[in-house]
Amino acid sequence: MKHRLLFFFLCWLSGSLHAQQFAFISDTQEPLWMEALFLKTERNTEAADSLLAGLTRSKHEAVFHLGDLVGSGSSDKGWPRIDRFLARMNTRDIPVYALYGNHEYMMRASAGRKNFAQRFPHLPHTGYTVVQDSVAVVLFNSNFSKLGKEKSAQNDYCRLQQAIRY
Repeated sequence: MKHRLLFFFLCWLSGSLHAQQFAFISDTQEPLWMEALFLKTERNTEAADSLLAGLTRSKHEAVFHLGDLVGSGSSDKGWPRIDRFLARMNTRDIPVYALYGNHEYMMRASAGRKNFAQRFPHLPHTGYTVVQDSVAVVLFNSNFSKLGKEKSAQNDYCRLQQAIRY
């Protein structure tokens, strides 16, 4: 299994009254035991911790986590680190929006969905849109094989979003 690079991207988008700063991050999961055993971990956990800590110290309108928050969503092991991050962002009144990554479904998908929903009860399993001032961020769950019947609902949502002009 090839390691995915930790992706961190800051994006400044012009709003009608002021510049808005959003943070986009993904792949903060700790390496799975088999990755740690057979592959170099490239200090992934240390890098993810550093990025999450940096986000708690900087100013953003919102943070968007694009998936793979934890190594295995069904395990309780990786969630405490995300819980601490969410708590720090909450104290700063910075909303965090997240998408399911394939790691959130690992081992037992239903348990992974439950753990994710405990942290993000207001977010749907499928795609959704966040509008802040004059900027719309449209997000979709790309784990199509895990969506089941929800896949057609997300496809309809996608077509609707393409038709809307914000």
